[in-house]
Amino acid sequence: MTKAKQELTEAKGELIEEKEIKFIHKRSDDYKLIYANGVFGGPTPRGEIVCHFFVEAFDIPESQTFELTKEGKIGKQIKTEAEKVPVTRELKVGIVLRPDVAENVANWLIEKVKKLKVAES
Repeated sequence: MTKAKQELTEAKGELIEEKEIKFIHKRSDDYKLIYANGVFGGPTPRGEIVCHFFVEAFDIPESQTFELTKEGKIGKQIKTEAEKVPVTRELKVGIVLRPDVAENVANWLIEKVKKLKVAES
């Protein structure tokens, strides 16, 4: 029990022993669920950890050429113009975590992955 909580309860003539705490989950107005298939980052100069979550995919080619059918509809693709189609990592969101929070998040993720693996087998 925190000192402030203890002083408050003692002032009321009661002493409460805290054995549990309930958290209410509420999404902020700007909450977003974002898909990511990768992350990179590392330590910051302030001793925190920055994580940049991204979606990795092949970039689109410069152009594509298709045949036209007799009816004037698009037929099969006959040409793609691109020397090399690069892989693009579109950064979706970055987060900065204290090391202890990063460790808690890592442990939480590992626990969830283990549960998925058990469910799949």
